[in-house]
Amino acid sequence: MASANTLLAFDVEKNSEKFYKEVSDGVSVISFGTMYGFEEQPLAIIGGNCSIQGFDESSNEVYWNVTSDKVTAICLSDIDGNNILELIVGSDDNYIRVFKNEEILYEISEAGPTKCLCSMSK
Repeated sequence: MASANTLLAFDVEKNSEKFYKEVSDGVSVISFGTMYGFEEQPLAIIGGNCSIQGFDESSNEVYWNVTSDKVTAICLSDIDGNNILELIVGSDDNYIRVFKNEEILYEISEAGPTKCLCSMSK
């Protein structure tokens, strides 16, 4: 669960809060899962004001990257066919970027800001 500047992780099986985290760059979108470089642990991936942050289950920020504008959409998908998910990010500057850890694999210009991204299989 998230609000404008906070992230709350809740363990539904134990009916308890795992962590509460202030997110200084804000929270505009959120996704969960494993991605390239972090295959062993799922992350809460947060898109905010020009940044992307990944938090592990202990609330440690283990991933950080920057975009050129506010993040408007995030998803994880296996773009290069290696069975490991890459991070796909849409932003207000009308670009969709595909990240493999911190490296940009693809940068696609769109006519307007991306509102939603969805992973699809072949």
